[in-house]
Amino acid sequence: MNSAQAAIAVDRLVLNIRELPSIPAMLADTLRVLDDPSTSAPEIEAVVLRDQALTAKTLRVVNSAAVGYNRRIETIRESLVLIGLRRVRGLVSAMAASGLYAKGIPGLVESRDLWAHALAASVWSAEIIEFRKLWMAQSAVIGALLHDLGIVILCQFATERYQGVLEQCRALRLPLHVVEQRDLGTTHAFVGATLCVKWQLPVAISQLVHHHHATATMQDKTKGVVMLANHLAHAGGTPPMPWAMTPELPEGLLELLGLNAEMLTVLLERKTVVQDRVHALLNAAG
Repeated sequence: MNSAQAAIAVDRLVLNIRELPSIPAMLADTLRVLDDPSTSAPEIEAVVLRDQALTAKTLRVVNSAAVGYNRRIETIRESLVLIGLRRVRGLVSAMAASGLYAKGIPGLVESRDLWAHALAASVWSAEIIEFRKLWMAQSAVIGALLHDLGIVILCQFATERYQGVLEQCRALRLPLHVVEQRDLGTTHAFVGATLCVKWQLPVAISQLVHHHHATATMQDKTKGVVMLANHLAHAGGTPPMPWAMTPELPEGLLELLGLNAEMLTVLLERKTVVQDRVHALLNAAG
């Protein structure tokens, strides 16, 4: 099968998916609400409270040592007041998406590693936004959370062919998206973005997922945050697979975000804090 035929086959596979297992029924709507910068605290409280499991997970992580509040928080409303809208929005997004990274290929890619990497990228996005005061880039928190969703889909729905791709990457030490494009005619970034479109998530989210391995210099700071967050998640010790290569940063990305090498080093010093938060999120999700 040539690359064009492979691309058509994978496109048909993705477009024919009617229902994915382990996806919460209200997930797409929840993520749309959380991604909207105009969403108020009462609206976030309402979307959390309609799902008892989401409420319990959110309160579990809010009361974890990684969040570090000095007394127990009993309600979502209280967490919004005491911890802040922006931070709670990120925690709720992570807990809402906790069932998405449930598939892998044993021995090559483990679902828990994928989920930990997605959480790390999301937490790093929040760190970058806070560090550079990029408040208009809040969509990066959810975009980073979903950026590797295409890997799960390919593991689940193209298992045999994707196993070969993963084995090639591991053996040859090549970037995953490069081997995907060569052998499948598509990438996990495109597959994940296609799924986001099917879920009717905001266009901005699907674009963030689609372009997280872009190599050209960009002008979109939100995409830049996701790309840097993915890089930091790898470099900070939470890759999606133990053998995965840390993605190179496109030329001009640091400048776009108002960063230099020294500032990047300062950011990486937050590695232990990020790892603690990821661990708390993993425990809260169960």
